[in-house]
Amino acid sequence: LASMVDDTKQYFRLLELDDGNHLLVGAA
Repeated sequence: LASMVDDTKQYFRLLELDDGNHLLVGAA
């Protein structure tokens, strides 16, 4: 479960690198 949480954080961190998805990450 802990590794799944880390994977999710890493996934959202990658989304933040994309300006197009930054707003989606902020709204989530």
